[in-house]
Amino acid sequence: MLRGNLDWMKDKRAQDRPYDAGTRLIKGSVRTQRIHSRELSYDFMARYTKDLNRDVKLGVTVGGSQLKNK
Repeated sequence: MLRGNLDWMKDKRAQDRPYDAGTRLIKGSVRTQRIHSRELSYDFMARYTKDLNRDVKLGVTVGGSQLKNK
């Protein structure tokens, strides 16, 4: 089994603070942000089974995953 996923987002935000909006920014402020986000993920799994004889069976499962955020 193999699967993958891509999730991305873009956002633009603006904030205007009026004159005398508080003691920290007494002259007000304008702030603009552009936010970009991307997430990639991959998973894999493999399984192997073998009958060694009538009473003994062998089974092996391996797998892994990877996640990247930017």
